[in-house]
Amino acid sequence: MTERVGHGDSAAATHEASSAATHEAPAAATSRVRRMLRDPHAVLAVCAFAVFTDVAGSGIILPAIPEFAELFGASEAVMGYAFATFALAFLVSVLPLGRLVGATGRADLVVAGGMFAIVVAALCFIRADTVWGFVLGQAFHGVGSAGAWVAGQPLAARMAREKARAGLWFSAITIAMGLGLVLGPLVGAIGDLRTPFVVYGVVAAIAVVASLVVLPGAHGPPDGRVIRYRTTFKNRQVMAACLAIFVLYLGIGVLEVVFPLFMDRHGAEKSGIGVLFFWFAVFLVGSQPLAGRWMDRIGPVTPTVIALVAAVPLFSLAVLGTSFAYWMPVFMLLGIATGVPVSATMMIIASSARPGEHAAAYALWNFSFSVGYLIGPAAGGALAGLSSDWPVVGGLRLPFFVFSVFALLCVPLFRRLALSRPPAAIPPVS
Repeated sequence: MTERVGHGDSAAATHEASSAATHEAPAAATSRVRRMLRDPHAVLAVCAFAVFTDVAGSGIILPAIPEFAELFGASEAVMGYAFATFALAFLVSVLPLGRLVGATGRADLVVAGGMFAIVVAALCFIRADTVWGFVLGQAFHGVGSAGAWVAGQPLAARMAREKARAGLWFSAITIAMGLGLVLGPLVGAIGDLRTPFVVYGVVAAIAVVASLVVLPGAHGPPDGRVIRYRTTFKNRQVMAACLAIFVLYLGIGVLEVVFPLFMDRHGAEKSGIGVLFFWFAVFLVGSQPLAGRWMDRIGPVTPTVIALVAAVPLFSLAVLGTSFAYWMPVFMLLGIATGVPVSATMMIIASSARPGEHAAAYALWNFSFSVGYLIGPAAGGALAGLSSDWPVVGGLRLPFFVFSVFALLCVPLFRRLALSRPPAAIPPVS
């Protein structure tokens, strides 16, 4: 009898142990999955995926613009204003979103919200039957783009603090941007007018889920600090990064709008224009691993200076030739020269922004980018029009010469700001 009772107790104990193990196994597996998803590399991959999704959307829209114009019965001027809604929405929303990230620490929700805004943008493009539907899509895309960049960058910077190769870390964001530039127009060319936007909406929806599952959330401002933009303006290294990215995208704005007109003036086909900018993006992406290693070895300031100085003659050289064979090597080198400062300036902010300041600093970086990207095309077109009768240097060539001079003058200021004494720490705000 005693033996039977002992045997029963033993069986019960075995059953309980087995039951506990059965319950612990899924919990352990779930814990392992969570640790894997929270791995810094997974976080970086999702931030890069959000950036890729945003940039690819801009490329998807480009091939559809003539079809949308025909569908709406809209003039080129009207479509130009409608297209500019993206930049305007980005410009208006980037600083408030940066403030939100800095105040709450919830970069995960802002990235996810940005991707959801892009899902809405895709639906607007799918349903658009008037120009106002297109405008609404561009507005949602601009807000979503601002969310992806302004929240993804400080999150990537937070993860990069523990990495010995921060340059390679930030190159991943630039590579994602470049891949979006390469693949976006290719996706935009598939199927009928609406098909690419269905694909785009699905990809953005995947990005929403990935952001909510993988990205870490923090409640409240990091380190108890709520940083105001006027405080961040006093950080000279941050201002150096903002100056460099403003100058760079001022030039890219001129390049993307004015140079296709210059090529067309000299008999280039539409396909040739696309191929040239395709190789520009390929070399921007392909150079990033080497650029990241370079920055890890000597820091981000010198590579930025060298890249900007190299871009100055390349912009002018681009409009001195009139053949595709001449333009191709110039654009390959331009892809490298423009890719380096993007990664390097993000790295400058990551290393120089004070605790709690990263969200505000990256918001200012994005604001500077958007201002340059707005001014570049407008100023380039105005200069080309004013100098249309000038011999040799006038017309579509002048914007490139003016930009080269302006960029060269800004390089010493950038270097002086970037190498100035680091700012003092900011006390916590109670």
